[in-house]
Amino acid sequence: ISEINQEVEKIFKDTFEKAVNDNKNIIIDMTNMKKISRDALFKFIENKKDEYEKLAIVFNKGGSEVRDIIVKLAQKRQEEIKKQGGSKTITPEIIDRMIMSYEEPTPEEGFDKIIHIDNKEELLNIVKDWEETLIENKNFKYLKTFESFIKK
Repeated sequence: ISEINQEVEKIFKDTFEKAVNDNKNIIIDMTNMKKISRDALFKFIENKKDEYEKLAIVFNKGGSEVRDIIVKLAQKRQEEIKKQGGSKTITPEIIDRMIMSYEEPTPEEGFDKIIHIDNKEELLNIVKDWEETLIENKNFKYLKTFESFIKK
């Protein structure tokens, strides 16, 4: 697993550096919960930081209701991946550690704008769809969309 992670990191780094060198727009869709991980990303654009508008998009910072929804979704995702022969486990303890370690992004880090998005209703709808889907015995819409996204 360590070798695979190193390869993934190398591909990410190479892709990021190429995008910067080619003056491309860059969107990083990662869970960067700590300032130190975001600092590492800023190093990629160190010489061109004034050429980029740097935005942080923050979804629902927490609360027990949001945490419970995330745990339910992680468990359902784990079940779906297991059915397909895969393995991905994000336990409630891991989610709790991530929430506890969260450091709010700040302009001092280098962000030009920090946008907060409350998607709790969307998360609740995903859970509702999942529960209705279990009753109807159909594929879970959200996971289907996610799968098609990662296959491209």
